[in-house]
Amino acid sequence: MRVIVSIVIALTLLGCSGHDRPMEVEGIEGEIVQINSNEVIVMSRDLMYEIKVNDATTFEGATISEVEKGQSIKVWYVSEPLDSNPVKATASRIIIR
Repeated sequence: MRVIVSIVIALTLLGCSGHDRPMEVEGIEGEIVQINSNEVIVMSRDLMYEIKVNDATTFEGATISEVEKGQSIKVWYVSEPLDSNPVKATASRIIIR
């Protein structure tokens, strides 16, 4: 009986441990105010956001090298942003409008 319970617990833990894709937190919509090689500074609702981009960040509408100051942007985060000024987060997905 203990063996069966142990197997059930092990299978339950294995089933809960994996994700098919990275976590994604819907973030902000705003206007690009500055562009650097690995980040975009965005103004949204009177707050500044420093959005880091990396190789895992996906883009729609333009790549980081094609974005321009003043364009509208929608960002999804890898995780919840840091509570700082400016707010800091790493982007999982970016849509340029």
